[in-house]
Amino acid sequence: MKLSLPLIAKRLKIPVETDLSDEASYELHLPRPVFYTGEKVLCGNTLYICKGEDLPARISPEEGCALICVGLPEKTASDRVLTDLLILDSKVDVFKLHNAVNQIYDFYEEWEEDLSQIIQSTETGDVLDRLLQASERVFDNPLLLQDPDQKIVAKSKLAAEWTDTNRLAEMAAAGKMTAENIARGGLLLYHLLLIAEKHPLTASDEALLEILSQFCEKFLRIEAGPQNVGNPELSTLFISAIEAGHLSKKALDGELKKMSRSAQGRFVLYCMLPDPSGEAPEAGFFCGELLQEIPELFAFLYKETVIAIADETFLSKELIRQHFVHFARENNYRAGESNPFQSLYNIRTYYRQAMMALDIGLLEKPEDWIYPFSGITLEYMFRKAEEEFAPEELYSPIVYRLLEYDKANHTDYLNTLKVYLLNNQNAVQTAKELFIHRGTILYRIKRICEIGQTNLSDPDELLHLYLSLRLMRQQEERKES
Repeated sequence: MKLSLPLIAKRLKIPVETDLSDEASYELHLPRPVFYTGEKVLCGNTLYICKGEDLPARISPEEGCALICVGLPEKTASDRVLTDLLILDSKVDVFKLHNAVNQIYDFYEEWEEDLSQIIQSTETGDVLDRLLQASERVFDNPLLLQDPDQKIVAKSKLAAEWTDTNRLAEMAAAGKMTAENIARGGLLLYHLLLIAEKHPLTASDEALLEILSQFCEKFLRIEAGPQNVGNPELSTLFISAIEAGHLSKKALDGELKKMSRSAQGRFVLYCMLPDPSGEAPEAGFFCGELLQEIPELFAFLYKETVIAIADETFLSKELIRQHFVHFARENNYRAGESNPFQSLYNIRTYYRQAMMALDIGLLEKPEDWIYPFSGITLEYMFRKAEEEFAPEELYSPIVYRLLEYDKANHTDYLNTLKVYLLNNQNAVQTAKELFIHRGTILYRIKRICEIGQTNLSDPDELLHLYLSLRLMRQQEERKES
């Protein structure tokens, strides 16, 4: 979760030397802090922690950067006003400050996690009440949910006495209340109210109230059940192509033309399934949420799998990946990613790539969220080969000869060859890595060529060696796991 400097300053229990500027940004745009390390340019949307004495005579702050400074800077100037600047007492320990700021991030991330667990819980009833109650520690003011007829439908504990609608209207007129509308499908359902009873309201409260309203809306969408998502005609065409391997180009072009899209471009296909080890939204709901989050996608359901096609004409590859990693992790979904492709007519091939990437990725790297096909291509080739042969039957003859020699003579020539090849046949680097003299390496390479009956120059022979060593490493990893 990202925060603002005013929000951090509000929670920071450390003596302040100079108050924040009135121009400080309340936008939640700052990730966790980093230590300032002498750079002349302060990167945008970055929160730095530093000692005032360590700042240079001149710095260049980019838009959105922020600085928490221990002690007053000495003779530091910049080419633009740094509004997001908080100066603390010079006696403050910067490492304790860093820990204190990270604890504030922990506090708000725990709140978001609590809200997520509440709406994904199998418990029924009073969910909206529980969302407000879980948020009370964040706002430290009463929270209410009111329908369009001004009937109160949910409230936090601090709001227990707030039942008089006239009194609420008075608070709103006095500027002592802020609200967020909660809607579904364009229909207004509720007003989420925050009342300044214990503490004055700030712009940070409004930013946080928006987050709470999004969780309320998400719960209401879950409660409403699966909705029709995407373009049904387009989904039918894609599913037909996946199953039968062909589609009507004329029909596809016609549907895409309605959306001002083309079947030609640069696309990436994702196959997405819920993580079996944790709670995740139902596939139809998740597909709808995905389209709402990234409306530039084509997304549809196929055999309880969410298929998403990203068009890099509308979103860059980096932005697509950023969206998907965040959204998949937030909803406990894993995704296989195809190679980029140029035509939607060949969707079946790239569906198979993404599904293979997902199947193999879940087994090999369960800690990841997205599995590119390019990252499992070798693994796929090995698996297909292993369907007919045991891995050791695929090794290069050179590997066999060195294995037999090492076993009979208690030498380590195969490992030397492995390090040598990984270092691009660089004898000096290999000697450093093995902690032996370069002359010894040259002698060993000579013996390896004699024993292995090779001169290590044939490209096909070298490729077979690399693949053999990769297979051996893979077998060792499987045994360890």
